[in-house]
Amino acid sequence: MSPGFTRPRPRPASATQRGWAGKTSRSPESREARPVGRACLVEACGTAAAGPRPAPRMVLVELSGSREPARWYCKGACAVYGQALAEVRALPVGGER
Repeated sequence: MSPGFTRPRPRPASATQRGWAGKTSRSPESREARPVGRACLVEACGTAAAGPRPAPRMVLVELSGSREPARWYCKGACAVYGQALAEVRALPVGGER
């Protein structure tokens, strides 16, 4: 190889990085309320859809084939977040197809 095209060896992963990478995505998902990534003022936003609508104007987000359980979200950005989360959790993991 020509000088200037050699790459330094990558540094070894830290214990924290190895621990994070070693976790499997097949671990059981929490059935508690899911934080929506921002401050939501609606108390029941992100709760599992085990019962009836928890508050008026709540939207049920459910996607067939997703590892994310059905949840109630308030309208708007929270419902969009929940839909995106359900879609990501429906993607194949590892060698699944």
